[in-house]
Amino acid sequence: MAIIQVRINIDNFIAKVLTFLVIVYPLLSVYGINQINLGMVSMFLFILVIILTIRKIEMKWPKYFWMFFVYMVFSRFFSSENYAISSLFSMNLFSFAIIIGFSFKYFNLPLGLKIYEISVLICCFFFFLQELMYFTLGTRIVGLLPWIPLNTGMASSDYISWLRYNSRSASFFLEPAHFAQFIIPLLALELFKTQKTKMTIFYILVISVVILLLKSGTGILVVTFIYIIYFFYYTRNSKLYNKLILIFILLPGIIIGTFTYLKSEMGKELTDRKSEFSEISSTTSAYVRIIRGFDLYADIPVSYKYFGLNSPTKIKAYISMSSMSFLFLEDDLSFSCIQSILIYGGFIGMLIFLIHFSYLFNNNEIEGRMLAVAFIGLSIISPIYLMGEMILCYTIMYSYQKYYIKKEDCIISTNFIALEHKNL
Repeated sequence: MAIIQVRINIDNFIAKVLTFLVIVYPLLSVYGINQINLGMVSMFLFILVIILTIRKIEMKWPKYFWMFFVYMVFSRFFSSENYAISSLFSMNLFSFAIIIGFSFKYFNLPLGLKIYEISVLICCFFFFLQELMYFTLGTRIVGLLPWIPLNTGMASSDYISWLRYNSRSASFFLEPAHFAQFIIPLLALELFKTQKTKMTIFYILVISVVILLLKSGTGILVVTFIYIIYFFYYTRNSKLYNKLILIFILLPGIIIGTFTYLKSEMGKELTDRKSEFSEISSTTSAYVRIIRGFDLYADIPVSYKYFGLNSPTKIKAYISMSSMSFLFLEDDLSFSCIQSILIYGGFIGMLIFLIHFSYLFNNNEIEGRMLAVAFIGLSIISPIYLMGEMILCYTIMYSYQKYYIKKEDCIISTNFIALEHKNL
């Protein structure tokens, strides 16, 4: 009995630390050198300590994930230009698979949501402090630690100095867009919570205001899409009285508020950036994040379109020899998540990914499904492939799926018992 109790205590300890590390992974990944970031290092150090201490560790992966993982491993192997370990294996892919397997086994959803809410709230209030300082003093305190290397390729002091006088605050992140990527998934979860409290409404309002103040094109687009889905979902499932309020009071208010925002100074700053879509350049944010990767995919040979070009070295060589070279800075392989899967895995890799992801989406609670929608929205625009934001979204989506499967099993079991009783 004592051994069982000790094992339970150890599992609870692992779950608590692991849950915390998953939530703060995007914050920790701000720091690092090349592909190695502090989030990854913290996670692997903890896994190593667990292995050395209890000499046992369990992992679990979502259904069909192994198909995508195996395909990408073989794709990398056959695309490699030599037999060096760095060419044959993708450290990011293997790290992602190990962390996801560990997280899916031990992640504690109720605790994770609390830590996530607190983390987002701290980040938002620090963001408000930064904005207040900037508009009163012309400078701001930067939420980055200068004595740890930043994952930017620039000197930490130079980057922090740039952030101090930049027109937009970024809280504890490298860019406003990164901050938006961290808080948007929580907005989707809070909006579609089955049981809302006053704190739920508070979180929704705070995150929505922050997204507007961030003036992040990524944030505005994804959040608008989430709110549109929420409007139709809520009107479909609400009573006639609530539907009338939504249609004749809330909807006009949202439309008026949107036009007012777009006419304001902040709104004009956001709409002025629409020219970034038409300007073909390696530095225009909108083109680089949303279009450039698809242009590259359309330009590569047909065989690579189907099977993928899963070698960073070969991609760089192909870019340097192509007519698209002027669209990329030196060593620049920044693509959105969807673009990364298409380029590295090809059409077949994308198809396998969609098979796995559709299963995760269809067999899930409404919160998990809307988190999946937020993830897809971010994946179209943001470079989150195998990154901390993807780990965060995947882990929470799978945790909600486990609740869904348990509930479905319970319903099936209850129906079976009732049917058996009726037959008697």
